[in-house]
Amino acid sequence: MEPKVELIFEPVNKQQDGFMSSLASRLLFSGAFGAGKTVVLCAKGLKLSQDYPGNFGLICRKVRATLGQTTLKTFLELVCPKELITDYNKSEGLVTLHNGSQILFGG
Repeated sequence: MEPKVELIFEPVNKQQDGFMSSLASRLLFSGAFGAGKTVVLCAKGLKLSQDYPGNFGLICRKVRATLGQTTLKTFLELVCPKELITDYNKSEGLVTLHNGSQILFGG
């Protein structure tokens, strides 16, 4: 049985809203420090993994060494409800969701 949870992320501006609702196969979201790039990218990755069970996604950061304190932390603490995660392999940076989707975090 699939858990019923509310996704945490809500777009805070029209750029984030447009990014989240876009059906384009390739997207770019850019901006200055604090523009919400990390949180909207993590939310889009989670949304795609929820919409397509068994999906395999990749979320990258330029430098892998800082991934755990930045992008991955944002995903785990601010974006993805814990009820959706069935496994988290910290050494591989691989999050497995309840519906079989996996998201690999790298850099």
